[in-house]
Amino acid sequence: MSSSSAYFVSANWHSRLDSRQRKKLHTEKLEEEKKQFTQIISELEDALQNMKMQEAEHLREKGEW
Repeated sequence: MSSSSAYFVSANWHSRLDSRQRKKLHTEKLEEEKKQFTQIISELEDALQNMKMQEAEHLREKGEW
């Protein structure tokens, strides 16, 4: 293998390694964002359920008047 060919193989190997590392970091970032958004959705669903219960209670109290 000539030195220019060896350099190309080495550069290509490093390029692929860098690409895999970037992909891994990007995937980890997306997974963390998904976890955060899942938590936010859960909190919003809980808040909505609480508001529906409060609304039902207010409507029941209003009906008793």
